[in-house]
Amino acid sequence: MAPNANIKDSIKASALELFNLPGYEATSIRDLSAKAKCSLPMMYYYYESKEKLLHEIIAVDFIELMNEIFAKASKAPHVKAFASTFVHEVISLTNDKKNILRIALRLHMGSPKNDVINKVIISYKFTKETELKNLLLSTWRTDKNIEVKTHLLITSIYNALICILLTNRQFSVKQLENDIQFLI
Repeated sequence: MAPNANIKDSIKASALELFNLPGYEATSIRDLSAKAKCSLPMMYYYYESKEKLLHEIIAVDFIELMNEIFAKASKAPHVKAFASTFVHEVISLTNDKKNILRIALRLHMGSPKNDVINKVIISYKFTKETELKNLLLSTWRTDKNIEVKTHLLITSIYNALICILLTNRQFSVKQLENDIQFLI
C-alpha cells in the first residue's frame, strides 16, 4: 500500500488534539487510531509507536515552530521589542500550533518518563539561550550581568507562555513589557 499523506496528517492532527487533552499519558494508540479514523496497522505503518509520534511532534514540529517564532522576534531592534514580538507571535498562533507548544510545555514541566523528549527540549532551550545572549550583547555590550539578564528574560517569556497556553488567563504583550522593564 502506498503512503497516504492525508492519513499521516490525520494521525498527527489527532495526536495534537489528544496529547493536549486528555494528555499524552492518558492517550492510547487505539485512541489515536479511532480519532484519526484509521486502522492500528496503518498507525504502526506511519509511526512505530506513540513515543515515535510524540518524538516527531517535539523534535520536528516544536523545533520548527520555535525557530520560526525566534527568527521573527530576533529581527526586533531592542530587547523589549524582541520579547513583545515573541509573545505576540505565540498569541497569534493557530490552535494546532498552540497545541504543539502546550504538549511540549506540559511534558517538560511534569513528565519525567519522557527523558528523550526533555533532552530535546532542554538542548533546544540551551541553544536558543546562547543565541539570545549573543543577540542581547548588541544591546548590553558592557553589561557584566548579561547571563542573569538573559536568564531573567527567558524566564519572563517562559512564564508568559505558561499563562497564554496552559492557564487560559488573559495575557497581553503589555504585561510582559512591564515584567521586563527592569531589565532594559
